[in-house]
Amino acid sequence: MNISVIGCGRLGIPYAAGMAIGGNEVLGLDVAPAIVRTLSSGRVPFSEPGLAEAIARHVDFRVLVVGRRCRRGR
Repeated sequence: MNISVIGCGRLGIPYAAGMAIGGNEVLGLDVAPAIVRTLSSGRVPFSEPGLAEAIARHVDFRVLVVGRRCRRGR
């Protein structure tokens, strides 16, 4: 399933990681360029047990993609 998460803060990114762990393809959207850069590089801007490893793994496999824009669906 394809899932979009709008807002990659303390609630959005753990949810996005959980959905990626569950086998879904996830697009995380955020307006903050620094957050997008950090997450896209596989790092997390705050401490949450196990989250950094999950983000790094799923960003590397392109199951979790983080960006600032979303293309309009068909």
